[in-house]
Amino acid sequence: MRFEWYDRNLDTLFKRAEDERRIMFELGINVGKIKDKTNQELGNLDSRIRYSRRENGHTHGRVEDIERTLWMARDTAKTQGQKISALETMLANQMNMCQERFSNMEAAQLELEKEVRYLRQRRN
Repeated sequence: MRFEWYDRNLDTLFKRAEDERRIMFELGINVGKIKDKTNQELGNLDSRIRYSRRENGHTHGRVEDIERTLWMARDTAKTQGQKISALETMLANQMNMCQERFSNMEAAQLELEKEVRYLRQRRN
């Protein structure tokens, strides 16, 4: 009876650990996609700014307006980059917490296995 209880709890523990691993992996993928997209947008904005300077140098006032708009968009993209960094930090913290939980689960598993061995010896 006690052995089955430990066995069920161990299964539940492993299922929870696997769910945590999957969630962390998916979160990491999503953060990576956001980061890649933001970096691509920053590169595109830089190219557009350089192009505007080269092509429209003679229309100085308009170029300044375009440049100002592009720099505002670039600043917005940089803010997105900061948000991504914050997400990456949160992800790292979450992964550290998960690692700590896994360590605790491993210790609990060892205790459960020890208890199961003890119960088996008593039964025999």
